[in-house]
Amino acid sequence: MKILTVLKADEARTQYDQAAKTLIGSKETLARILQGTMKEFADMEVKDIIPCIESVETGRPMNPGMMNSESFRGMNPEDYQPGEGRVFFDFLTRVMTPGCRYLIEVNVEINNRTDRWKILIPRSVYYSSRILSSQGDRDFSIKHHEYDKAHKAVSIWISLDMPDSQADRIIRFALNPEFIYGDPFELSGNYDLLEIIHVTVGKTKSSSNKLTGFLYSLLSNHLKYVEKIELLTNEFRMVIKDREREALVTMDGLYDGYILKYFAEGEAQGFEKGEAQGLKTGGSKKIIKLIQRKLDKGRSFEQACAELDLTEEEIEEIRPEFTR
Repeated sequence: MKILTVLKADEARTQYDQAAKTLIGSKETLARILQGTMKEFADMEVKDIIPCIESVETGRPMNPGMMNSESFRGMNPEDYQPGEGRVFFDFLTRVMTPGCRYLIEVNVEINNRTDRWKILIPRSVYYSSRILSSQGDRDFSIKHHEYDKAHKAVSIWISLDMPDSQADRIIRFALNPEFIYGDPFELSGNYDLLEIIHVTVGKTKSSSNKLTGFLYSLLSNHLKYVEKIELLTNEFRMVIKDREREALVTMDGLYDGYILKYFAEGEAQGFEKGEAQGLKTGGSKKIIKLIQRKLDKGRSFEQACAELDLTEEEIEEIRPEFTR
């Protein structure tokens, strides 16, 4: 197994995010997410949901091989509206409901921050609104008032490593009519056009919910590669392709390198600790450079070693370099 040894914080975040997106980008994974979050697919088997997932946008040029790919790239993940700027989605694809009754545009986002509800909820509303508004003059004519041809827009947010007080939840926000005055009557227009779903995954696999348990087994930083493979194949019966295995190995390497632990905390000192831990398998010369960098900033040798979390054995091995 390849272990990643020398990574800056931004490099680690990029590699981790890419690995996570590879795993979420599997049609089987997306099918499980749809099954666990959307009423349209709740009663379907995963194998029956997979064919419902489209890989390209209707009416746009199709990339060769995309339609038959086990991993989908979805629609163009960038939305640009004049005067509103650009939005980049993690995943944006189209899903046909059972019996081809109607089309749904689905966006999936991964969140690694546990303190951002104040931002996440309005952001998810904004994302789903942009997905819906982007259909204008693409899927229906605004000039001819064809709004009844709009497709439902769903934005699904997966938040990882959440505290126990917020973990293991699936929260849905949707449009529902409320008659403020007068007797209610049946509305013929389709108002079920916006839906936002937040899935929170904790730091331990204590959930009885199939989806949050699956996402923990797939994406958690608290499980090693072997543990993930065992859970995914034995408990969830997931068919893991080579591409997904490589992504799991990458995430495991980042975990082994102690990088994720520190960039998640966002501490500069933590980054240096992460570098040092990763460098231990790469030789003492680079550790010496890290210590020298701290000495140049006024630290003592003992302070530098403590901040880099070096063991007594490692300290004694490099001490002669600073006592000559």
